[in-house]
Amino acid sequence: MTASTVQPRKKINLDRFIFVERYAPTLIKWDILAYFGTHPEAIVSALDLSQLLDRNYQVVRRNVGDLALQGMLDMMDGSPHPLYR
Repeated sequence: MTASTVQPRKKINLDRFIFVERYAPTLIKWDILAYFGTHPEAIVSALDLSQLLDRNYQVVRRNVGDLALQGMLDMMDGSPHPLYR
């Protein structure tokens, strides 16, 4: 029987960990931020975003609002729904 070798743990990137804990603690917020990260030119309503992400509209609306309050997204007046980028 051979002894298994223990691999040293990699050091956690503290800045990345803090970012995720602060701005993307849930999968929906992660998905929203990932969408805008891969589509930086996008300007969409919560309704459109919920359809793009195949997520519940109320959940998306609440979370994009939170991210806008945290300064991660810009919220613009739109008719009939606010727009986010």
